[in-house]
Amino acid sequence: MILLTKRIRYTFLRDSIYYIQFCLPDGKMFRRSLNTDSHREASVLMIALMPFILQVKNRQLTPEALCLQLNALNTNRMLERAARAFPLSM
Repeated sequence: MILLTKRIRYTFLRDSIYYIQFCLPDGKMFRRSLNTDSHREASVLMIALMPFILQVKNRQLTPEALCLQLNALNTNRMLERAARAFPLSM
């Protein structure tokens, strides 16, 4: 059985890690790690980030603000993983 995965818009893989990449309005490239090797997690992150990416491309949001959003999403994802791995017992 062959599984075909859909390509995630504005992403690429390097050394099994997903990265976000797109061209800024001034012609520079925006490129940051999504800090995951999971296609599913990368898809979920990109769904959450897509409105912000479009705002950056339309000059309604700065690339730095997008970096803050990405960092916040990664922090929340890591906290959720830790909570699942080490549930609090009362």
